[in-house]
Amino acid sequence: MKRAIKRGAVCRSAILNSAIKLFHAQGFQATNLRDVAAHAGVFLGSIHYHFGSKQRILYEIVQEVMNKSVAVLDRQVAKGGTPIEVATNILTAHLEFVLQNRIPVSVFLHEYRSLEARYRRMMTRQESRIFGRFVEVLRRGQEQGLIIEGDARLIGQGAVGVINWSYRWYKEECGISIEEVKSTLVGFIMRAISKRKTDTSHLSRHILPSRRYASRVAVK
Repeated sequence: MKRAIKRGAVCRSAILNSAIKLFHAQGFQATNLRDVAAHAGVFLGSIHYHFGSKQRILYEIVQEVMNKSVAVLDRQVAKGGTPIEVATNILTAHLEFVLQNRIPVSVFLHEYRSLEARYRRMMTRQESRIFGRFVEVLRRGQEQGLIIEGDARLIGQGAVGVINWSYRWYKEECGISIEEVKSTLVGFIMRAISKRKTDTSHLSRHILPSRRYASRVAVK
């Protein structure tokens, strides 16, 4: 029985991993279940047994990204600190998560709207609760005079949007590390939303690599 369960889990994982790669490479709509089965090296019937439909596969991919994102947020909030410290930790950890999981994150961001309405409603509610926790951190910062005035949700959307988009342009082969990206990008965001001036001298060493990286991207 245990062996059968283990084989089932391995088969399920192989299907999900193949689906992520194919949805990323050619899009959800252009990928069919036979493509996924062939890529995963399983029978088409195995996909129907474990998931039932392509929609269910996409939902589970999106759900997994969401669950991991929640875990990242929870760890940073649990550390505590001032609103500036918590916001910085959240953005830094989220950026690291995005850059280390670029393919599943890209599927999440690009194929989210391909979900059927029932799945999308569930994910939208969960996403709103997660984002709402970050917004609350920003509002506390505003109350304490640490974060610029304005709609906290709009400020949060702008900050998270910058982070999310990083998966599109970041390439490890361009000579800039994830640590450099985190320091420079999060530093840029926090300087933009902080009401009080913060010491960013420790980021100066990252300016030149960032410019070099930008020039390489531009050439491409």
